[in-house]
Amino acid sequence: QITEDTPVLGSLLGAMEINLQVADANAGILVILALSSLAVYALAFGGWSANSKYPLMGGLRATAQVISYEITLGLALVSVLLTAGTLDLQEIVQRQAAGSYGILSWNVFTQPLACLLLVIAAFAENNRLPFDLPEAEPELVGGYHTEYSGLKFAMFFMGEYIAMITMSSVVVTLFFGGWSLPGVVDPAGSGLVNG
Repeated sequence: QITEDTPVLGSLLGAMEINLQVADANAGILVILALSSLAVYALAFGGWSANSKYPLMGGLRATAQVISYEITLGLALVSVLLTAGTLDLQEIVQRQAAGSYGILSWNVFTQPLACLLLVIAAFAENNRLPFDLPEAEPELVGGYHTEYSGLKFAMFFMGEYIAMITMSSVVVTLFFGGWSLPGVVDPAGSGLVNG
């Protein structure tokens, strides 16, 4: 929050509040879950459209893995959402920042099992080690993207890296206090660094 007393920015912009988020969706976490579940279709259709049986089997294997770990991901998120009592990501971050125990109010300390399950499910959904079985690198067939090269292959991996960034931001927002750093952001809203 920028007030009139904030140096430089306060005199230029006046009093205003700047939220560090792209959009203020009340059910933001549900939007993220809905969009991340669309990756199942990309894997299945990518293996099917290669017109070969081996990429099709790789696509089905990848689809089964992603669906099975989405259940774990959803259950890990439910515990945080029930504790916070809201689906709004900004409110979840504010509740972690406003806790009376400082950094110990973060959800990683109050719900370590849910954080561990979410991190494991995020690794599995993004096909990172040790969950990279759908790509089948030691085999001759590279999974669902066997028949793809060039830009089509790059689009599959661009999607994987975008999913990694998204999952990382979800983990930080839900469990590690989001954009509120202890001792830097005042939960009371003054916007000044605590002394």
